[in-house]
Amino acid sequence: MKISKKFITAIVIVILTIILESLMYEVGRLFSLYPTLLISEIDSKIPFLPGYIYLYISWFLMLFFIPIIIYYYSSDNFYSYIATTIITILIAFCIFILFPTTVSRPEINETSVTLWITNLIFKMDSPVACCLPSMHCALCFLFIIYTINLKELKPLFKTLIVVLSMLIIISTLFIKQHVIYDILAAIVIVSLAYVICKKLNLSKYIKVLHEKFCLKLSKD
Repeated sequence: MKISKKFITAIVIVILTIILESLMYEVGRLFSLYPTLLISEIDSKIPFLPGYIYLYISWFLMLFFIPIIIYYYSSDNFYSYIATTIITILIAFCIFILFPTTVSRPEINETSVTLWITNLIFKMDSPVACCLPSMHCALCFLFIIYTINLKELKPLFKTLIVVLSMLIIISTLFIKQHVIYDILAAIVIVSLAYVICKKLNLSKYIKVLHEKFCLKLSKD
């Protein structure tokens, strides 16, 4: 099956968005010198369940494949998704700099593959300084919003994406990567970003960018 140039450039835009999210996160950690520990009574009662690490890391695959699915079914929804994601990233970055937060993680003795993977994730995500909002949760909420809007996507696949996204959100609590406040902040920020993008029609700029990429690829 021949892949169109428009599809290839859509993939490039997705990759660039992922790079932007990763870059903003790492820069935020670099400048988050004195993070605040946030914890609620609910968080103290949530058990540490390392088995949820597999759901947690599945997010990295969804980060790439969900926007591709969105583009396949609706380019307009894709442009809106990318625009909203970028605004979400920028708002989160400002919070990371102005109000860095951290979490208290459990000590892990690596006695199984699951614990080894969990400990590896902990080490890769150290120092822990950019927790509020949870980007895992924020982007999962966007997965849900924009796949539900896809009219041609079968209800079964919509349900699978929604359920998996919700399980990933829950997993952030069970593996002690985030607290309740981080999830609530993600909801607020995604809602704000969604409204901003709709009001300012920012998706049109992503569409123009996509068309310019396609034009450049055609010339090459």
